[in-house]
Amino acid sequence: MDWRMRPATRKWWLYVHIVASVAWIGVEVCILALGVMGDQSAHIVAGRLGDIFYFPASVLTFVSGVVLSLGTKWGLIKHYWVILKLAANIALLLGGNLGVVPAFSRASELAARGEPIGKTAIMLVTAMSAGLMLLLFATQVSVFKPWKKTRWALTPLSS
Repeated sequence: MDWRMRPATRKWWLYVHIVASVAWIGVEVCILALGVMGDQSAHIVAGRLGDIFYFPASVLTFVSGVVLSLGTKWGLIKHYWVILKLAANIALLLGGNLGVVPAFSRASELAARGEPIGKTAIMLVTAMSAGLMLLLFATQVSVFKPWKKTRWALTPLSS
């Protein structure tokens, strides 16, 4: 099934996707900066920031990206750059929301009680650095759209 959005609808979904993506990058940058600061209050704020903003930004980026890919000429599996963005998004969405952010939340609670957060301080910086690099790479891929079409784009599916 090949359906396309109307131009105005596509623009609104693109707007949502860009704002959500920028928000997600912003959350990663803020948490990274707080991790680099490394003091107790920074760890408290980093955990709270992740709790409040990471999930909505990541889910909205994912949903709007899938809607855009299905409703435009790019398709979900027609172009390698779209598949790469989808894979990166799913990895960060699951890894961040199921692993990293909960660890930050626990560390934030420990820091609020004045207890040491241990190796979570290192994970805060490394995980956010890796996530930020992956999001910036996905942004670059969106702009330059490298690589050829996939075989699924070149051979139409029979009904």
